Amino acid sequence: ERLREVYNNDVNKCDIWTCGILETTDNGPGVLFSEILYDQFMRIRHGDRFWYENWEQNKLFTENEFLAIKNLTMKKLISLVTNVQEFDISNAPFEFNKDTVCPQPFQLSEFLMDDCTPGKTRDYYVENGSDWMVPFIWGLVLVYIAIVILIMFTIAAYTKHRRAQIISAGRAKNPKAPKKLQGTDIFTADGSLLVFWEEMAGLKSVPRLASLKLGPGKRIVLFTGETVLRTIDIRSQTCITIQQPVDNTVYLTVKIPNEYDIIIKTNVPIDRIAIMDRLQAFLSECGINLSIEELRKSDMMANVFTMKERQRLVENFFRSIFSQAGTDGFSRTAGDIRSEVLECELTRKEFADAMSLKEDSIFVEQMFQLIDKDGNGFISF
Repeated sequence: ERLREVYNNDVNKCDIWTCGILETTDNGPGVLFSEILYDQFMRIRHGDRFWYENWEQNKLFTENEFLAIKNLTMKKLISLVTNVQEFDISNAPFEFNKDTVCPQPFQLSEFLMDDCTPGKTRDYYVENGSDWMVPFIWGLVLVYIAIVILIMFTIAAYTKHRRAQIISAGRAKNPKAPKKLQGTDIFTADGSLLVFWEEMAGLKSVPRLASLKLGPGKRIVLFTGETVLRTIDIRSQTCITIQQPVDNTVYLTVKIPNEYDIIIKTNVPIDRIAIMDRLQAFLSECGINLSIEELRKSDMMANVFTMKERQRLVENFFRSIFSQAGTDGFSRTAGDIRSEVLECELTRKEFADAMSLKEDSIFVEQMFQLIDKDGNGFISF
């Protein structure tokens, strides 16, 4: 009655949503909403270019295919896509009738079904009256983490403080650190330590930065920083040769008998001159002759005696001792190999390395003196 008063008893003035809701009952929407839904779905079907009834426009089916789809029943469809036979199912599977294959007492409907019950959950702690345990356990975990972090920070702070005490007390030095190398350094013109590249160094023939120390005594030491790369004992030498190429001003080769060569590449020509002058003065003090040879760089590098070649020669030396017939990796005749091995002389260091001992050990010293009959500082056949 109130709506009649509001709209002046004129249905055409009634708001569509308000009147549509009033028409809706438990059995579904009223006339207005039913017409709206019907019209909307008809428009959707007619506008669907894949709908089978639009076959004349979309050309997806022929007339016979359209008729086959039109006459397809639910019973036929179920029998086609499942293993259910046609005689096992009624003509209208979803409609109730008395002569159906599977009779039922009445037609099923959503209104005859029980209401859905809300899902139930179980809380163990609440049911057992121990709901306080979860926050308590998490609290203990957080306290444990905080204690661990505090201990770590305390250890770090103590370590830092202890290190500062050691440094301030002058105890930071490593007692096992190597002592400062003895000998005379070679300096450049501006007074800095002369550093050069040692070419074809070691078994891998990789250039490395190095410097020279002369002495103490009759020794030449090749080093980098405070690390000794090589020590050459020249007490038994009478003549050392230096080769310098005439077509290159930064290369030179130091040839010492029974040692593999030292190939030096300086940064500037004046550094090469400084090395030669200091070597000449040092060898003169030691009473050792110095021979200087000038040749082309290609010839000098071709005649270099490397560490690899020296190692092979020493290996053949020991093979010959035990087998009297040594062979090596060179493509030479057996006569050349025997001659080469016979002329080979081992240094004290090579003798110690062959027995896996230190050069300055008492055993090496006594054995070397025993074997070195002529006292020339080398061992040979």
